[in-house]
Amino acid sequence: MTNTPLSAAANLVLLEPASKGKDAMKAALKELIARRCVSLGSSQHRGLFGHQRSVVTLQVHHRVVVQDSGLAELRRTLIDVSRSGKDLAQILRALQRHYGNGYAKYLDGFVMPALLRGGLMQWREATFLWVFKQRRAALTAQGQQRQRDLHQQMDRARMQAGQGGSSPQEMAAMIASLGAAVILLPELWPQWRRLEQGLRVPPDGGDGFEFSAELEDFDRQCSDVDAAMDASDGGDGGGDGGGD
Repeated sequence: MTNTPLSAAANLVLLEPASKGKDAMKAALKELIARRCVSLGSSQHRGLFGHQRSVVTLQVHHRVVVQDSGLAELRRTLIDVSRSGKDLAQILRALQRHYGNGYAKYLDGFVMPALLRGGLMQWREATFLWVFKQRRAALTAQGQQRQRDLHQQMDRARMQAGQGGSSPQEMAAMIASLGAAVILLPELWPQWRRLEQGLRVPPDGGDGFEFSAELEDFDRQCSDVDAAMDASDGGDGGGDGGGD
């Protein structure tokens, strides 16, 4: 695509305008992992009665440049909240205090603006019960076209990956065309292994996008993100997102 590159979270909202803040936060954290801006590990902690328990930890890496403003904001916040500890569960609770219940402020303040600036979504005001007004986000005509294009690209990518005959060069071209949206296609992750070295894809927008070929580790880290966020008590609130 020749359009301005979108983050994984913005692509998710483009595909599913009713996405919640929690969904956007999951996508953003996974993209930071893919970009090697953060990494997850584990450590052993002595719990009640001396029992050892494994704790998922988060480490922020400062040197990787991030162009997307929403991802840069999230990394800055992660740096701040991780100063008091690396426990992922504690960090997620701190993020919810910072971004509000269900991470709604992250969705509204740092994901939606890219879609609004790009003319892909717009705010609409709806009235319910004849009195109360609610602001909802809806796709514009341009956004609907880009959504269709992305759906078609993702379908072709699934088909190409399913056939299993693609060369590393073809896989690189396919992932380049998807950009950060590849984060939303876990069924493609096994294909990255076919690339002998880390896959480096500079999209048209100039925002360098790099994936590690160490699939198993990325897979595990994404699973840790999902498990930790699903176990958190922040609910699934999502701000003003949603719409057509």
